Amino acid sequence: MTLIESFKSYDVRGVGLSFEDAVRLGKAFARLYGNVVLGRDNKKSSYSLSRGFIKGVLSQGMNVYDLGKVPTDLVSFASKHYGLCSCMITASHLGYEYDGFKFNYVTGASFMSEDLNNLRDAILIDYNDSGSGVCFEKDLRPDYFNSMKNCYHNFFDYDLKGLRIVLDLKGGVSMAPELLSMLNADIISVINSNGPDPKESNLKELSSEVVRRGVHLGIAFDCDADRAVFVDDKGRKVNGNHITCLLAKRYGSPVIASIDASSIIEGFAEIIYSRVGDPNVLDALINTNGVLGVEPPSGHYTDPNHALCSSGALFSSIIAGLIKDESLSSLVSELPEVRLYETAFEADDDKKEFYMKIAMNLTSIYGLISDIDGFKFYYKGMPAGARGSGTSDKFRLWIETDNKDLINEFIGEFK
Repeated sequence: MTLIESFKSYDVRGVGLSFEDAVRLGKAFARLYGNVVLGRDNKKSSYSLSRGFIKGVLSQGMNVYDLGKVPTDLVSFASKHYGLCSCMITASHLGYEYDGFKFNYVTGASFMSEDLNNLRDAILIDYNDSGSGVCFEKDLRPDYFNSMKNCYHNFFDYDLKGLRIVLDLKGGVSMAPELLSMLNADIISVINSNGPDPKESNLKELSSEVVRRGVHLGIAFDCDADRAVFVDDKGRKVNGNHITCLLAKRYGSPVIASIDASSIIEGFAEIIYSRVGDPNVLDALINTNGVLGVEPPSGHYTDPNHALCSSGALFSSIIAGLIKDESLSSLVSELPEVRLYETAFEADDDKKEFYMKIAMNLTSIYGLISDIDGFKFYYKGMPAGARGSGTSDKFRLWIETDNKDLINEFIGEFK
C-alpha cells in the first residue's frame, strides 16, 4: 500500500508504511503547519516512524515537541497546551500489521478531510532541506493527570477507595492504571489480551478475570487508548448506549452523539446528532457548545473540559465514580433495553451508491429521521439506518429491534 493510498477520511493508515514515508509526511506537515507536537503508541514500528517524521520536520527548520509513548488524548491535550498542531503515530484499534498517523489542530480536535487532503497533496512536492530544527523531549503527564482529576471532581466529592478494578490495556499506552490509582482505586490486575481492538469477541479474557477475581468493574482499551469498553461486575460487556445514558445523567445537555446511536439515549439528555466518526463528533461538539461527545458503538467518549479528543482513561474514572455506591449491573438494569441489530456488506463506491438509492426509497415510504450521514428512518415503525462507511469498503445497516423476522425483512430490502 502506497503512502497516497493510506490517506483515509480522518487519518493516514495502512500496511507497509516506511521510514521514508514518515520523512515525507514530516516534511509536508512542517511546511504546512510549522512546529509540531508528536506522540506515538508503543509498537516497535511506531518508534521507527516517529524517527522518520521527526527527521522530516527538522529538515524544514521546524521544531518537534516529542512526548514519547502516550495515549492519543494526551497528544490532543498537548496541542492546546502548546498552541501547536500535533501528530499521533498509531493505527489505533486496527491489527498489528497496520501503522498510522492521526493529526490534530491547535485546539486538539482531529483534522477534517479537507486538511488531510491538503497534506496528501503536499507530500507529492519534493521539498529541499531548508534548515535544522530541534527536537525537544517533553513530559506533560503531570498536567494531563491534573486535568483528568479535575474533570472527575467536577462530579464526585469522593475518591475510589474500596473499588476493585481489572484493566485490559490490549498492549497499548493507556494511562488509566496511573489515574485510577491516584484516585485510590484498587487495581487488582492488569492484563494485555490479544488484539488491539476491544470489541466484544476480544473481551473473553477480561470477562473471565472480572468473574474470577470478583471485582466491581473491568475496562478494556484500544492500542492508543482513546476508546474504553466496560465489563460489569457479572462479567458482561455493557452496551455503549447504556454507558451514554449513565454519562448523560451526570453531564446534562446537550450531548453530541453519532447518528448510529440508539434512540434510548434521547430519554436522558438533549441529543444533537452528528455524522459517524470521532472527528465529526468533535466538530459538532465545538460548534454547538456540547458538554459531552459520544460514539456509543465504538466506545469513544469526549469531555471538552479535558481535551477535544475521546479519552479512555478519563471515562474509566467517571464510570468508576458512578458505581461507587451501586453496581454497574444494577445501574444498567434500570435503563431501557438496547434492541439494536447491526450488520455490514462489502461495498465499493458504486455499490454504496446503489444501496443509498434503496435507503432513500425506504425513507420516502416510512419516514425520514435524519440525513446527516446516510439515512436514519423508520422502518415499519422501528428506527433504522443505512450509510456507507467513510473509512472502509463497507455499507452499514442497523435497526432497533430484536424481532428476527423484521430484521431479515429489513436486510432483505438491500439484498
